[in-house]
Amino acid sequence: MTVNPSDRLSVLSETADEELIQEIINEQAWVTNVDLPMIPVMEKQEQTFLATDQWSVPEQGAEISQVRWANAWLIRQGELQYNG
Repeated sequence: MTVNPSDRLSVLSETADEELIQEIINEQAWVTNVDLPMIPVMEKQEQTFLATDQWSVPEQGAEISQVRWANAWLIRQGELQYNG
């Protein structure tokens, strides 16, 4: 089945035909539950803070620091080392 959800919602908003309404609702449910494998509902936002007083860290804004959980990844890469 090929469905353009935006177009079908436009038709739905303009019709009073009960049969057509039910058909469009079934199509939209199919698109949501069958065609789309996953709908992102939430995006995880996290921050990592690195202390620089006794640690050698990459320069601010360095590409290697632009990863999730930089405090763990940088140690594995040898980019975060204790200087104290």
